[in-house]
Amino acid sequence: MGHLTQLLFHQMYVICVLLRDSLISCLYAFISNKSQSTYEELLQSIQNKCQELAFQSDPSTVITEFELAIISAVGSMFGPHTKSHDCFYHLMQNMWRKILSETCTSVLEER
Repeated sequence: MGHLTQLLFHQMYVICVLLRDSLISCLYAFISNKSQSTYEELLQSIQNKCQELAFQSDPSTVITEFELAIISAVGSMFGPHTKSHDCFYHLMQNMWRKILSETCTSVLEER
């Protein structure tokens, strides 16, 4: 995320849907924090717009990053029939950051 975005918002969230064999980005949301209530407000806004447009907004699966707040918000907003899965890309990204952090720390401690 660019520096300007980091100054104005805490996170940019991208909502994608699977349409046949393609993943389509259909919504970009800038959010101010990563709290469960903020995610619930975002999901409620999406549900309201879907109802207004006569789209079904009852997903069977939601893929998120590894954050308890969004996972809890998905369960709260869509119910137990919606399965929440964690994104493999974000898992690898978090592992790589941890490896770099530990490596940098150990290198600095050796000096």
